[in-house]
Amino acid sequence: MTSIRRNLLIILLPVVAAVVLFTSIIIYYETRTEVNNLIDAQLTQSATVLLNYSGHELMENQLYQSPSDLSLNDLPTATPTLHHVYEQLIAFQIWLDGNQLALRSDKSPRQPMSDLASGFSDATIGDHSWRVYALSNTDLKIRVLVAISRDRIEELREKIARRTLVPIIFSLPILGVLIWLGVSSAINPLHRVTAEVKSRRADDLAPVAVAAVPEEVSPLIEALNALFKRVEAAFDNERRFTSDAAHELRTPLAGLKLQAQLALQATDNVTRKTALQHVITGADRATHMVQQLLTIARLAPETGLSGAVEFNLTEVASRVLADIDRYAHGKNVELKLDASNEIKVTGDPDAISIMIGNLVRNAVEYTPSGGTVELYVANSEGNTILSVGDSGPGIPRDERDKVFSRFYRQPGTPGPGCGLGLSIVKRIADLHHARIVLGESPYGGLQVDVYFSNTTPVTTN
Repeated sequence: MTSIRRNLLIILLPVVAAVVLFTSIIIYYETRTEVNNLIDAQLTQSATVLLNYSGHELMENQLYQSPSDLSLNDLPTATPTLHHVYEQLIAFQIWLDGNQLALRSDKSPRQPMSDLASGFSDATIGDHSWRVYALSNTDLKIRVLVAISRDRIEELREKIARRTLVPIIFSLPILGVLIWLGVSSAINPLHRVTAEVKSRRADDLAPVAVAAVPEEVSPLIEALNALFKRVEAAFDNERRFTSDAAHELRTPLAGLKLQAQLALQATDNVTRKTALQHVITGADRATHMVQQLLTIARLAPETGLSGAVEFNLTEVASRVLADIDRYAHGKNVELKLDASNEIKVTGDPDAISIMIGNLVRNAVEYTPSGGTVELYVANSEGNTILSVGDSGPGIPRDERDKVFSRFYRQPGTPGPGCGLGLSIVKRIADLHHARIVLGESPYGGLQVDVYFSNTTPVTTN
């Protein structure tokens, strides 16, 4: 099972670590470069100060005529010097006339540290490597050499770079913990929603609160609430259906029991035979109702169609008429089929068979002896039309909207029907996005027109 927290941490932690590492490398090398620039600037500044100061002082003390060099060690020290950790120990030399060492620091060698009259250079004298800056005054014939040990430069660069990087490196674990806490806090609303749904009773389908969840999770919660709403509607529908079915089955079952009791109590064969015939008739009616109820259950909204394929509607209609032909012949009703050879629709052929069967059986049931039932299939203006017309009594206009309700039958309607046939037809039509229109047939009875859109896909679950 995939974990959002684990996936986020797997993505964020390496990315952050890589960014911090890359940034640290850049900072390290940029720090070293800046230290070099600062040292070069310090050497330049020191050389400029020494050149200006030495020119004035050496002329004043007439050091130009002194054949020997003068070291800083020869100067008296008034007070001890306090050194800073970042203080640069700079060595310097002051040369006169190009070859006379007039003044030097105690850390500098006696030989020239650079041959340049001006500019930066690197020199190795003895065991020491130096970074040297030369600056000259050609009028006074003074050349100042200021240098710092390469070892000292490297030590200083490493110290500053390390002190810059250490806080960054030590911040990585803290950053990781903060990321973990942030990710956990971000997905806490999901845990709260999960806990709320888990704690609910099976019949609690109230919407989950959307206000307390992040914007990215809101579509999921809204979809979940929509699902709860559909499930609740399906449950309500099933409860009503079960209640109605129990009520409708109670009457034929009570009749079966009564007729069975009459058969047991009958003293003559004629009465017993009549009662048993009523038992058979009632059993047939109950069986028909149960079959219709099972069909309704299979076509419930939460179940949908079992599959959608393209099939020949004419072939399905012909097969259904062949199955009903014996029943129609027994009632002396003529069946007609007016259809082209190839009428293609997309849907569930079994469900369409049930729909056509209910329409034709209802038409045959309510058509008097000697009447006609016609099934018409054709394509017209982008739609496929399936029509069933009969020569029966029809349905009054004010009753046409009611006949699609479950268990509804017109008052005074004869026959063994249970009021589920047209309800099944409506459900199958809805699943196929088809439209049903009730009207009057050319034979004077009811005509049911079912319009299938050839461009509308069938919804399947």
